[in-house]
Amino acid sequence: MLTIIMVMCAIFLDFLLGGPRRYHPLAGFSRLVSYLEKRFYPPKGRRPRHFLFAGILGWCILVLPFVCLSWWLITLPFIAIPASIAGLSLALGGQSLTEHALTVQSALEAGNLRYARERVAAMVKQESRGLDEVGVCRAAIGSVLENGNAALFAAIFWFVMLGLPGVVLYRLTNLLADMWDDRDVHYVYFGRAVSRINHALNWVPARLTGLTYVLVGGDWRHTKALAVQAKQWQDRNAGWLIACGAGGLALKLGGPVINHGDEITRPWLGRGNTPTVKDIGRSIRFVQQGLWLWLGLLFLFGWLNA
Repeated sequence: MLTIIMVMCAIFLDFLLGGPRRYHPLAGFSRLVSYLEKRFYPPKGRRPRHFLFAGILGWCILVLPFVCLSWWLITLPFIAIPASIAGLSLALGGQSLTEHALTVQSALEAGNLRYARERVAAMVKQESRGLDEVGVCRAAIGSVLENGNAALFAAIFWFVMLGLPGVVLYRLTNLLADMWDDRDVHYVYFGRAVSRINHALNWVPARLTGLTYVLVGGDWRHTKALAVQAKQWQDRNAGWLIACGAGGLALKLGGPVINHGDEITRPWLGRGNTPTVKDIGRSIRFVQQGLWLWLGLLFLFGWLNA
């Protein structure tokens, strides 16, 4: 039950305060990654295995010391609980995700498509210059559904499983995988190990989150079809999240995108209507309803085992 109370306190802090506007620990970690990357990235001409080894070594040096530090903190009698709540709160990004998505929605409602494209580019890994209003809506909603897992559900899952060390391991690995994305030619080998670790850490939470989206949507009839769609996506974790979320919202997401001037063919996910501006806000409420469902189930589980 103590773990459930800590989760609720951390969510409340994230909702009340959001992330620190300045000096956020994750921003500091990003700067540390950029600094050390210059020293670990092998020179041109080295073999792929050198890049693979350097990436593994980089992950060990950047992530594992913080995991060990968090493990030490939870052994201290008067520090363990406050440190755990603060650590989980800093790992959560629900309020930040909401603010980013609502900024895109506000820009579209004001008729400022150019600014909406700029803001959605900060949420997704694709070019946004050629997106029309529907394309911006699709990208924003897809990002809310996918990042709802990373910013909320997966962080909570690993906190419940392994406490503060679990959420530190997950969140730092997830951020590092975003920075060393192996779909980028520059990181194709260097970031491969981190990408695989991140995929493994996300495998169970992504499927639980997808099932949560199906539950919130209230329609199980198309779950098998959504699972088939998800397998066609390059990243099956992301495909499962977006497919289930789109199905729950009765929207049609995904589709081809332009990246570095080239059109990338992607399957359509979900079913139903073409998304509109109002659906961005609806997707945020959809994720929040899933969060309430998790909290209810966690409280019930804690109460039954008390």
